[in-house]
Amino acid sequence: LGEVPDLGGVVHRNDRTEIGRILYDLERAQSLYLLSLLDGRITSNSRVLDAGSGSGGTSFDLNEVYGCVVDGINIAYEQVDFTNQMARERGVDGKVRFHVMNMRRMSFDDGTFDAAVTNESTMYVDLNELYRELARIIKTGGIYATVSWARADDHVLDNPYADEVDKHYSTRMHSPGAYLD
Repeated sequence: LGEVPDLGGVVHRNDRTEIGRILYDLERAQSLYLLSLLDGRITSNSRVLDAGSGSGGTSFDLNEVYGCVVDGINIAYEQVDFTNQMARERGVDGKVRFHVMNMRRMSFDDGTFDAAVTNESTMYVDLNELYRELARIIKTGGIYATVSWARADDHVLDNPYADEVDKHYSTRMHSPGAYLD
């Protein structure tokens, strides 16, 4: 990463341990913010879907904060194996489970979940397909919350910065208006 001048207490870019800690803290804060959107709606009797669960952070936070049952889904076999192992090590494998599944075509029955969340995963799918599927698997009166990168509504097609991010991560960020539609 190269040498970085001393910036008077600012983290050095070549200190991977410190950067890792900061990134973890930021990701955890984002996850807890997402969970705060569910406050008052989730109990220990709730079943919640984490669509695009990645390395499991949001799923584990959901269980820790609310005591609910969580099903995380991901298309990456390696991440699902890893997160199920983490659930066993944490002693929550009966309440936090991970499945290899595409969030656009889930094998869960209609009305299975009291709530669903997506944390930085919607930019990998067509929103219409995702929301049709979420509407199917969330119980009537259930809740959905998301955190995601987004393109400004007035710069959806002409934003070179967002284009670079999409290109680098193989994503397609949506606009806030697309989420509301």
